[in-house]
Amino acid sequence: MPTLQFTLRVISPAFVAGATPYRIQDPDIQISIHSDALRIPSLKGVLRFWFRTLFAYRPPEFIKTYEERVFGSTQAGQGFRLRLIGVANARYGNVETTYRNQFKYLGYGPFGDRKAILPGATFRFVATGDPEQLTALKTTLRLLHLFGGIGARSRRGWGSLAVSESSEPILLPYTNRHSVKTWVETNLNSVFDQSIWAQIEDQLPLFSAFSPHHRIRITAPEPIDSDNQNYQKILKKFYDAFRAVRHYQGDSYGRIDHDQEYGDYENQEFSTIPFRMAFGFPFNVGSRTTDMGIRYVAHFNDKDIDRRASPLILKVLEGPDNNLYGLALFLKSHFFPQEAIITAQYRSYRGELPRYDRYSPMEGEAFFDSFDPERWAAVEEFLQHRILRE
Repeated sequence: MPTLQFTLRVISPAFVAGATPYRIQDPDIQISIHSDALRIPSLKGVLRFWFRTLFAYRPPEFIKTYEERVFGSTQAGQGFRLRLIGVANARYGNVETTYRNQFKYLGYGPFGDRKAILPGATFRFVATGDPEQLTALKTTLRLLHLFGGIGARSRRGWGSLAVSESSEPILLPYTNRHSVKTWVETNLNSVFDQSIWAQIEDQLPLFSAFSPHHRIRITAPEPIDSDNQNYQKILKKFYDAFRAVRHYQGDSYGRIDHDQEYGDYENQEFSTIPFRMAFGFPFNVGSRTTDMGIRYVAHFNDKDIDRRASPLILKVLEGPDNNLYGLALFLKSHFFPQEAIITAQYRSYRGELPRYDRYSPMEGEAFFDSFDPERWAAVEEFLQHRILRE
């Protein structure tokens, strides 16, 4: 049966961990690393996401059948098989950085509290399957290299991965006649047929996927350094762009939201959807110095929608020219189902230790209209930041 071997290298710290440590023999060091550091089910889950992004306007039945054919299911049988066959330079530990406050923003949750697989670690896999399955896997690995990562906060540049070696070509060749952004777009355009787009330019995908509406922006390069630390410069650039848009000081969408949220809290009336909600949901706001707090809730068909992953994906990209780049990918799609409504609740009580919050409903409700350019204004402002030059 045909096989495909490939190696994934960790470019920025990956916050993935499990419960059962085991020993990995490394040429230089013996370390203890959790067994699901890059475990097969987690990697397959990431690959499934990127596989689906290719089918924005396909019927759900087509996507389901094709995905089951490639990845397997109880109905379709086994998909391609994947085995980990080698690990090198793996280090599992705390992230050391001079950008601690900035990284805590990008890595809200795991950063500072969890250990990570540190940059430079490589994991070698072998995949076995039929030609159709392995062709789909190669396509998906191309997207993973260009745009993807693994672990917590991977949409904010953490856990970025690169396909460093493979038994068959994964990426198209690069020549100095083209920019790296052109190389990225050429690789992307080679994996799916865009002819259908001409007929549906006025339609948004129902889920995060490539379409006529996606956007790609890229930073200036940073040379890949010997100690695998230049990823920090890329993440710092992402932080600078976020701060310019989201911080409540100065002339920013963050300030506009801040003033509106305080007014809503005082009036106990939900007046408008914050611009910053477009970066992901749930979106809750609160004050560190007062009791002010608002929780936003989405509802659809008598069900609460408690999550909408960010349509803005940030990646530390290993370019073909031995440089690192910051890549921002905006997969514009319907943020919520068109019939979903958003309501708000205000914090009406804060107890002493241990902290206890009680939220009470506000008056008013709204729709997140995905066709309204104003709803995406904060994301567009981020994409126009000076660090993203192409």
